[in-house]
Amino acid sequence: MGDAWKQHDSIAKMKSPLENAEHDLEKAWRACRPKSYARAEQLFHYTKKENLLSILRTRALWLSNVSTLKDTSELLYGRDIIKEVLLSRRPAQNSCLNLNGVVEKPQFFESVRSCSYVACFCLKGNLRSQWIRYGAKGSGCALGFNRQILEEHFQKHPLLISDPMPMIYDRRRLERAVACFLSKAEAVATRFRLKGSDCEKFSDYFMFRSFLYALGMKKPCCSNELEWRILQVSRAQKEPHLELSDIPPKVFATVTLGYKVDSKYEAELIDILKCNQLEHVKVRRSKVSLRALS
Repeated sequence: MGDAWKQHDSIAKMKSPLENAEHDLEKAWRACRPKSYARAEQLFHYTKKENLLSILRTRALWLSNVSTLKDTSELLYGRDIIKEVLLSRRPAQNSCLNLNGVVEKPQFFESVRSCSYVACFCLKGNLRSQWIRYGAKGSGCALGFNRQILEEHFQKHPLLISDPMPMIYDRRRLERAVACFLSKAEAVATRFRLKGSDCEKFSDYFMFRSFLYALGMKKPCCSNELEWRILQVSRAQKEPHLELSDIPPKVFATVTLGYKVDSKYEAELIDILKCNQLEHVKVRRSKVSLRALS
């Protein structure tokens, strides 16, 4: 799996057909993933109130390993859909992609699960389900990020970090994405005339990237969460973080306080915003009632 983990620092350094093919495969993965046409100006990150202060002070957002998410069954749900699609579609004649037996190998999905980290967001900054699951049942906060600034920043990052992507709640959209990716992968392999061991490595990398789609899939019953994610793949021993210090300060747009947050914390928050040149951030209180969260 060594080749699957290469981070291509510069296209100019890619000389072998396999390296160039892997680079194009990463671009194909992005091109085929489902898009969102939501017009929301902000993406909201629900968190505990102490975590919010840490994010604002350090300008860093820590990611969580996908295996620690509240509902890990969603990963298996997405994985099984991907396997169904790949097993039902025969590669083109003389295709470099060798999927016979590869789809069923557990190491690809386990690599994705053990080394993938996400930061979760929501399209709504005052959503009941999010306050309950991630906003400390009204004792936490929702940090609103300027969506356009956030997307533009992470589109420039290495290809193993995704810009914010919407979760998929309709299996048909995932099926179309995987089918699109398979078609583009076959075209890439043909264009670079991969042969022999390069085909095997390319097939392995294709499977690894395919299973990354599972991280963006949830069951239809969760569609009310309106979730988005930023994805990073890392083999580091400790959890990685998103560095926000090099993003324009206006990436931070609003802070919504849960109904249980007291005025003392609100005053501390406003002081921290001033000290960190974030006076533009609007602070407001949640309109979700006590009864709604009980």
